[in-house]
Amino acid sequence: MSETKDNWLRIMKSAFSDEYMLSLGKSQIHAWEDCFDVLQDELPEFDEEAPGFSIIFEYALPYESGRRPDVLLVSGEFVLILEFKMKNEILEADVDQVKAYARDIREYHYESRNKEVNPFLVLTHTKDLRTDLSHAYGSLAVCSKDWLAVVLGDAICGNDIGQYHEQTITPCDVENGWILNMSHYLLLLMRLGS
Repeated sequence: MSETKDNWLRIMKSAFSDEYMLSLGKSQIHAWEDCFDVLQDELPEFDEEAPGFSIIFEYALPYESGRRPDVLLVSGEFVLILEFKMKNEILEADVDQVKAYARDIREYHYESRNKEVNPFLVLTHTKDLRTDLSHAYGSLAVCSKDWLAVVLGDAICGNDIGQYHEQTITPCDVENGWILNMSHYLLLLMRLGS
């Protein structure tokens, strides 16, 4: 991610208020700061292994009354859904939330057709956690922030990583970082590693 934290927060705040016409609470800003810090630390390693993913923050699911996964990592073959929680334990409600995002994107989202959709719950207040809940929850993985790059890499490892170098991965036309030509609103798209 090439943006500074302050500039990124300014963009996120502006886009949120433009889209939702709601006041932005301190807890949401704190959650965004936490998410940014984790991504700054962990995504460079993932980007080295799997370049070509784009990142979408706070994607508003169509027809879902403002439900928004924290982060989508999108390539020509994958949609990786990241939901960050400032917690140190797995809660059923958080698992259900991420599962619902994955279901909605997999089943009802036109742009995600023919893509592998994988959800991740990232607990940012714990360490050394890597749990595969696929036996109970499909493809859901839960990890601490220090395992994020490894877990993301594992999600795509059975595929030819080199193919991403030759593809243009962005899901739609982009101008000045904002998404254009889509039927629903995405707050921000940034190229990883740029």
